[in-house]
Amino acid sequence: MNLRLRGLHVRVAVLSVLTVVAMACDSTSTIVGVNAVAVDVTIIVANEPGTAPASTPVEVLGLMVGESASLVAVATNALGLALSPSAVSWSSSDYAVAGVTSEGVVNGVAAGSASIYASVDGVVANLLVRVQAVEQIPPPAPVTPPVD
Repeated sequence: MNLRLRGLHVRVAVLSVLTVVAMACDSTSTIVGVNAVAVDVTIIVANEPGTAPASTPVEVLGLMVGESASLVAVATNALGLALSPSAVSWSSSDYAVAGVTSEGVVNGVAAGSASIYASVDGVVANLLVRVQAVEQIPPPAPVTPPVD
């Protein structure tokens, strides 16, 4: 399909149902616009306690009660390209086990399992969080000196 905008000849190519690219056909061809609708969302752990930042998604995050980790939601379009950060809505299936803030910081509250959800443009991803209780080490028994 061809369009004429202010003297520029613009060619529009439909790459898929979700993606439309318009290219200006003057001395140089440049992309004018690309659809920025999320079709996939992945949750990445930004800083799992005691480890370096993850570069690949994890399926299960383990936390101890009282620990926290920062999560990042990465949205991609129909071409598989990462989109600019947009509004992410975070939620937990059980805030009594693992809570999550609006910034994506998940907190281990009590022993158990909960799913953390990230929603971008109506597309939802989830991450299973398993929270373990902190082991309580009993204090040493008092030592009494032997009686002579």
